[in-house]
Amino acid sequence: VVECAAFQTSMREVLEALVTVHDDRKARTCLAGRSTVLWARRLMAEEFEEGRFIPGQGFTHLSLSGRFIEHVLSGRKLPGVEDLTRRKPLEIETMLYPQILEQKQREEDEDDSDVDADDDGDIEEESDY
Repeated sequence: VVECAAFQTSMREVLEALVTVHDDRKARTCLAGRSTVLWARRLMAEEFEEGRFIPGQGFTHLSLSGRFIEHVLSGRKLPGVEDLTRRKPLEIETMLYPQILEQKQREEDEDDSDVDADDDGDIEEESDY
């Protein structure tokens, strides 16, 4: 479908939305299927070094196989990936874990203090609007 010029703009918009979600929200984004990945490389070549996708640069996962995304969406186990999730954490990871928890707690405390600062104790009446 992307071969038709009328669909290339939409494809670029979808790709840019995926990159934005990945970069702004640190979300996982996947591109799957040979045609999808190849057209993404063509349409977004200027956004990537030498027209190549680099891990962590806009997308977290690229797969030329469409079966990868079928397995992910259907909740099936992926060979090798499940083993990675069961591995023991490295020493550096266990050292960082308390720091990450502390940072999250500080952020939650800041969010709570922002809510408290906005609350002046007045009870507002509900309106019909």
